[in-house]
Amino acid sequence: MQLQKPGSEKSAVIAAELVSDGFNAPPKYSESEKNQLDALQVRLFRAYEDRSKRIPELNDQTYIENYENNERIANTWVPGKKFEGDVKIASGTVEQKLYAVLAEVNRLSLTPQVIAYNEDSEEMVSLGHSMSDVLFETAKREGDEDKRILRQVELLKQGTCFVQEQWVKRWKTVKSGVTKDQIGKFQGVDWKSKLELAWSGPERSILYAPGVFLGNIREPESKKQPFIFTHKLTSYSEAASRYGMKDADGNDIWERWKDVAKVRNTQMTASTMIDNSMNNAWTLASVQEQEVEEVHYQDKFGNEYQILLNGIPMLPIGFPLSVISPGGEYNIDYQLYQYLNPFFAYGRSFVQKVKDQSDILDELLRLLIIKTRKSIHPPYANSSGRVISSRVLMPGRITMGIDAGSLQAIGQEGQGVISSEFQMYQLLQNNIDENTVSKQFTGSQGKAGQTATESNILQAQAQKVLSLTIFSAMNLEMKIGYLRLWNVLENYFEPYDTRFNETKKDIEEIFRRTVRKDVDLENDGRGIRQIIPTMGELPPSSQVREEELYEGMPAEGEGMSLRRATRSDVGLPPVNKIYLNPERLKKAKIAWYIDVDTREKETSNVEKLMFREELADLSLLMNMGARPKMEELQAQHALIWNRRKDKMFEEPVSQEEMMAAQMGGADMAPPVPNGVTPEQVPVG
Repeated sequence: MQLQKPGSEKSAVIAAELVSDGFNAPPKYSESEKNQLDALQVRLFRAYEDRSKRIPELNDQTYIENYENNERIANTWVPGKKFEGDVKIASGTVEQKLYAVLAEVNRLSLTPQVIAYNEDSEEMVSLGHSMSDVLFETAKREGDEDKRILRQVELLKQGTCFVQEQWVKRWKTVKSGVTKDQIGKFQGVDWKSKLELAWSGPERSILYAPGVFLGNIREPESKKQPFIFTHKLTSYSEAASRYGMKDADGNDIWERWKDVAKVRNTQMTASTMIDNSMNNAWTLASVQEQEVEEVHYQDKFGNEYQILLNGIPMLPIGFPLSVISPGGEYNIDYQLYQYLNPFFAYGRSFVQKVKDQSDILDELLRLLIIKTRKSIHPPYANSSGRVISSRVLMPGRITMGIDAGSLQAIGQEGQGVISSEFQMYQLLQNNIDENTVSKQFTGSQGKAGQTATESNILQAQAQKVLSLTIFSAMNLEMKIGYLRLWNVLENYFEPYDTRFNETKKDIEEIFRRTVRKDVDLENDGRGIRQIIPTMGELPPSSQVREEELYEGMPAEGEGMSLRRATRSDVGLPPVNKIYLNPERLKKAKIAWYIDVDTREKETSNVEKLMFREELADLSLLMNMGARPKMEELQAQHALIWNRRKDKMFEEPVSQEEMMAAQMGGADMAPPVPNGVTPEQVPVG
């Protein structure tokens, strides 16, 4: 006979009534699970409460108030009229400056470059190039160019940008068995449906900042955060599409989805947190009926990951984060635009720096418009004792029976905007330009009589102002570059299919290959680089070099007296092949570093002029006996002018070949490759 605790019968009755009303009773937890879940609830609630308070660093606003205020400023929110006759106007100064800065930052490449070192601190150049190409290719496939602009906009608008990195798999329904001639018919029309993998790869997404909560609001470094969790409200039906799936046997894939209630849950408060009276079914925010509060919790120091739906854990308590994110690190990172102090996790935005000045400018502009209206159409006092329509003041209007002195203008503002008021407006505008970027920098015409030197000084000052903006954007790309690198090392080099090898008479695994075109190859100019994962022993360097020279060329036939034509002979771009062993790559102790390329996407005229200056300096050094390497200069010239080195320059002729050509003439010319005309074969 088992003894029941006092009140347990009443609790059972209440639970039964709730189930009958559509409320799913929470699952039964062990004592250990209950204690861990209680501790998790406390951590989440305290972080939620800390973020909901008014914060001195945010001008005594809550984070949500500050976020919404930034959105209004950046999007040129026009307030309503304060009184009758008021003017609804906003100059749009902040928005104009924001997108001028964004355009300047977007001119830069900001491409992550991977640098790898082995245990002996020796740089592994080929491996670094390989991983850089993989990061470039994966970003290109997911359309990260557009996402990068959105990241920069969010950083400038809000001062803090959160980005999450995940390996995503998407499935699509494929239907077969129906032909086009069956369109419009009902009889005999049938098809088969199956799910196919439509996409598998890394993706990064910008997170809605109010839905991201940090474990320590006083810690600006993401790696030192005790925990991070994301929070969002969604509909029950949408959550069911992701968590209510069943396997082939009809069993729930997420076993505890059936415990998630459809009805409104109890919101956690300070009192319920203290006495643990949540009955293990709770929410942080106010959740209505048919809504689901979804929380994703990460704790890198405890290596823990959890998904909570209306307070119900969908994973075992203590589920390892390393299963979800490579190395058990956070798959979320963030960057601040301007640090408020070393002990605050959120940054100040670009728009906040000019908000107050812009508000004063808009207010002055509104008053100047009102004053101009008053000078053009001033108010009048009617002393006739009769109702007189304002139409009598229209030009060419003739009104009978009204004394000319019945209407008298009121006020002394008839002169319109005076010079001192206009100077005040210009002073505010110039002050905003000094704190951001000038009109000349944004492409607007400068003031009359400005010299080229003055324009260059203004340009240099704008570059100094933008240096911190570029630094913040560069740091953001570096951080998410590390997230992508760990994601790629964990998942990208896994085999995605198998095939039968006719030569080996065996089944082999197929890996993803990466091909990057128009890349700068060392000593070969611009060409193609291929990253080829393979199992087993890597091919010898002699075999790899032969593949690079003859890839895509016809095989050498029997009895051929002429040498086989190479890719260079027929004008094809050079190829660089790098073979990788995924298993060895994961086991090797490699130190990874990421550097962000801040050069302009396209070579600027300044770089071309600097190269000419460099050539002039080299000519002086050559007169003093210096001997520069022509191959290096040719490669740099081809890179700056975006040309192929092998197309612009001939291969250097050796001294022996020159002597042989002088002594033997045409009889000493090298043989012509098979299928290539003599004009296509370079000298030497």
